[in-house]
Amino acid sequence: MRKFIFGLCAILLTISLYADKITLNDGSILNGEIQGIADGKVTIKTAFAGELAIPVASISSLDSAKQFGVATADGQKALSASLNDKPLGQVKVAWPAGAPDPTLPKGRTWNGEISMDLNGKTGNSEKCRLGLGAKATMQGPDDKLLIYGVLNKAKDSGEYTEDEIIGGLDYEYRIAQSKNAIYAKFEAEKDKIAELKLRTQYSAGYGFYFIDEKDMSLRLRIGGNYERKKYEDGDVQESTGVELGLHFEKDIDAWGKWTTDVTYAPDLRNFNHYRIFHETALDIPMLVKLPLTLRLGVSNEYNNPVPEETDHLDTTYFVKLVYRWK
Repeated sequence: MRKFIFGLCAILLTISLYADKITLNDGSILNGEIQGIADGKVTIKTAFAGELAIPVASISSLDSAKQFGVATADGQKALSASLNDKPLGQVKVAWPAGAPDPTLPKGRTWNGEISMDLNGKTGNSEKCRLGLGAKATMQGPDDKLLIYGVLNKAKDSGEYTEDEIIGGLDYEYRIAQSKNAIYAKFEAEKDKIAELKLRTQYSAGYGFYFIDEKDMSLRLRIGGNYERKKYEDGDVQESTGVELGLHFEKDIDAWGKWTTDVTYAPDLRNFNHYRIFHETALDIPMLVKLPLTLRLGVSNEYNNPVPEETDHLDTTYFVKLVYRWK
């Protein structure tokens, strides 16, 4: 008798936990707890197989005593409704009443990274190089803010061959969550090797996403910019020009990410005065529990004009250790 009572209680408990019912077109019945509707499928949690996603087209009816938030294909929304008598073909999204509304845009989130590369050489010559970088990104449903900074220092036989610091802000607003965007950008740079005391650049313009997918994007930017360069000898150069930029990124399977940036910024008054920047990098996750990746890449910066006895082109090959945070 005691075993019978325990068994009966277990059956009643199971029925109470999984009181919802889905009837399929072939007459089969699934008992469980309906979790919601999304992407043309009803999700039900069963005692024997966990969560199952059943296509709406395979369902003849469902029965649930619970209330749901419902959004229909015609844009109507009810925060408390029964699914029993509602045509499933008209339901775009349904979620348990009281749960967060999945149709609302998500709020802004922050993520970032810190990177470092350090290398050296001893023997016939002494060489060492240190590169530090930091990025913080605020991402919202309509906009994106990037804050970044870079520090590069290098010595060869006691003489500095790199000594620069760069920092900036980049803000982008997506127009009606479409492929169109507007942006504004500020960047400052100091480069002792190029005898550049301070370079400031302000940019703003229009952007368009040719590719805008979860694992790949290609963006074009066209805008205007104002740049001011002040050199160590007191010389000041100012220019107003245009800015053309391409940004490409792609996730490679589940293990890496490829990014390429190219920017061309000529002076409208004199096209012989311009700056070209390029960087290509490949991120490879490291097989550790921490969110660390190895970044391999190359960056090029070409400036024209530059002071005498100064190279136009700076090329940097780098291997960086990157720590990501969310």
